[in-house]
Amino acid sequence: MTRLPYVLLQALGTHHDLFHPAVDVHRTPHGWVLKVELAGVAPSEIDIVVEGNAVTLSGQRRDRHRPPDSSLHRLEITYNHFERRIELPIQGSALKAPADFAIEAHDGMLLITLEELP
Repeated sequence: MTRLPYVLLQALGTHHDLFHPAVDVHRTPHGWVLKVELAGVAPSEIDIVVEGNAVTLSGQRRDRHRPPDSSLHRLEITYNHFERRIELPIQGSALKAPADFAIEAHDGMLLITLEELP
């Protein structure tokens, strides 16, 4: 499957079909913290897969708060399936299994703490 760059899709007017949450990656003394902008998505609704030095996050943001008996005037918030693959600059070590991750949600941000194996 060929993926078109976001700028091209935006120019074509189809960018509302994409949901690409922003991710900040922080290095800590024991591993990594991923800060993911995921307002409206519960941590329990996100799949996390670790493969070597890469972490893949996937899930779906749904429109759960549409007022009843309303008509849509403007749609700027993207609701759709998402998948992000983040490769970490790890050499010679691997990440612990997803069951060992700490996941917290604060103010629309999802914080995922990943520890490296020694």
